Amino acid sequence: MSQSRRVAIGKFVMRDKEHVVAIRPLDGALALQTLFYADEVVETEKVVGVVKPADLDPRELRMAQSLIESLEDSFQPEQYHDEFREKVQQLAEQKAKGKEVVFAEEPARPAPVMDLMEALQASVGAGQVSPRRLRGRRSARHPPGQATSQRAAKEERLS
Repeated sequence: MSQSRRVAIGKFVMRDKEHVVAIRPLDGALALQTLFYADEVVETEKVVGVVKPADLDPRELRMAQSLIESLEDSFQPEQYHDEFREKVQQLAEQKAKGKEVVFAEEPARPAPVMDLMEALQASVGAGQVSPRRLRGRRSARHPPGQATSQRAAKEERLS
């Protein structure tokens, strides 16, 4: 594959989902790389919130490139660890030793912020019923002829 400068395309199942993959040579071995299906690729024009490229001043561009170069360092993969896997491994080891495994409670999520005036107007608007429509309505709990005093008073006010 290295000499032909080609990659193989195939399908691969991982975590109960089928993926399209590219199989390519990498340092004397084969590497598998997941790809997107065509319907998963979205044109940038259709993505909400994508900012169009700005006209950059050449000096600003040089300054940004200089900053990036000053922060450049060699990649050291040993600096990165799968913290989730390590925590799961620690829990499994504790459980194997017979220790009780205690899970931390998830922090409470804040409730969504509502516009109270908008909610009040919507609930008042939804609760409005015309008197004519109210007179024609029958309650399953209170069949005709067995009206409660509250119901009778309400119907009398609306008449």
